[in-house]
Amino acid sequence: MRLDQFLRLSRLVKRRPLAKSMADGGAVDIGGKTAKASSQVKIGDVLSLRLENKTLRIRIIGEAKRNLSKKDASALFEILGESAHVPDENESLSGAPLDFLKRS
Repeated sequence: MRLDQFLRLSRLVKRRPLAKSMADGGAVDIGGKTAKASSQVKIGDVLSLRLENKTLRIRIIGEAKRNLSKKDASALFEILGESAHVPDENESLSGAPLDFLKRS
C-alpha cells in the first residue's frame, strides 16, 4: 500500500494531499529512511511522523482497502512513542509541510 494512502485511511492525516506533501517534504521516515508518498508500506513497518509540534512513532499492524470508521482505523497501527518536536536553529517554519494550513 502507498504511504500516503495508509496515512489517510488510518486517519493519521486528514486528507491525502496533506499526506503526500508531508511525505514528499521529508516529514515521514520508514525504518529510519526518509520516505516519499509513493513508498510502499507493509505490516510491521515502523513509521516516524514529524508533525507540527511532535514526532510520532508508530508500527503498522493492519491494512485497509477502503475508508474505515475511526475505531477501526485506529486498529491499523500502534503508537510506539511520542515526543515533542523542537525545531533546531537551521530549521525554519516556512516551507514546513503543514505551513499552508496556517491562516493569518
